[in-house]
Amino acid sequence: MDAASAPEDAQPAPPSGPPAGATPRLFTVAEANRLLPYLRAALGDARGHLADLRRCREEMLGLEAVGAAADGTLILAADHRAAARRGAQARERLERVLADIAERGCQVKDLATGLCDFPAEVEGQAVLLCWRIDEEAVTFLHGPTDGFRGRRPIPPGTP
Repeated sequence: MDAASAPEDAQPAPPSGPPAGATPRLFTVAEANRLLPYLRAALGDARGHLADLRRCREEMLGLEAVGAAADGTLILAADHRAAARRGAQARERLERVLADIAERGCQVKDLATGLCDFPAEVEGQAVLLCWRIDEEAVTFLHGPTDGFRGRRPIPPGTP
């Protein structure tokens, strides 16, 4: 998932956390849960922008398939440029939403499933509180290198 250039790459990389060298914000379970209404809306917006980006890419491919004139220019070049502009705008909107989420300390791990992690410390250990958009609340955690497969319930009484 690379957020680099034009709409060819239909899935930009979500910012994964604070900039290199910065100390990540640590969340309590309650703080992470308070962020969920915002995250549900922001992830919905991001998914919409990603869908727009993909539609623009498909439109561009269709316009390219029409062919080129004898001089090599696309027959529907103006339409292609317009679709590319719309795709670039969708990418910019998507990147802004993902950057805003990252600035709040949340790590988007998978936009398609709405998977997010929140850095935390539980029982003296660095962990990631783990939440997916289809879950009512943050109820799982995993180690920093365990990933989704390492999810386990948050111990009772964890703040």
